Amino acid sequence: MINTNINLGVAARLELNYENIHKINKLFKVKSVFIHKIGDFPIDYEERSECFDSCILDLLTGLKNKEEFKIKAANIAELKDDMGQLHLRRKIEYLDMDNANDKSMVSDYEESEDIYTNFDTNKLIFDFFYKFSNLDADFDEDNKTSYNTVSSLKSFTYCIKECIDYFKEFGIDEDQLFISNSNTLNI
Repeated sequence: MINTNINLGVAARLELNYENIHKINKLFKVKSVFIHKIGDFPIDYEERSECFDSCILDLLTGLKNKEEFKIKAANIAELKDDMGQLHLRRKIEYLDMDNANDKSMVSDYEESEDIYTNFDTNKLIFDFFYKFSNLDADFDEDNKTSYNTVSSLKSFTYCIKECIDYFKEFGIDEDQLFISNSNTLNI
């Protein structure tokens, strides 16, 4: 028996820049996100939240113009590669000393022997995923044993329309959206 599964959905791809920072910060708090350009491969933030200090986005959201954004984004963060595990955090001068959590991190920063290097966050790209639709099919020898084509296609179409409408609510243009899919085949 052969089983195939297709996941199809819509994702928004946004570069970290002054025009997108508010959208990114809102979506970051509510959606699944993959972060590109920290390393060679996209990082799933839900699986590896320690890889990215999301307070970076909060600090960049409050900036008033493109030039200020570009300069701060280039100098706000530092990166450590711990045997292939990447960690992007705010530099110590960007910790909030009125925040108990940030204040407790100061000693960790000062006592750490880890080597961090400056990281320009202007190059980051975020992929936000809203919803996926599934299509399953089972084949036994040459015969299809289960496969609901019409309802699956309707489901795919509905999923795509729903995702596009959802992202439009955040002010995201269709040219920033892409169809995302993954396929599995079990034999």
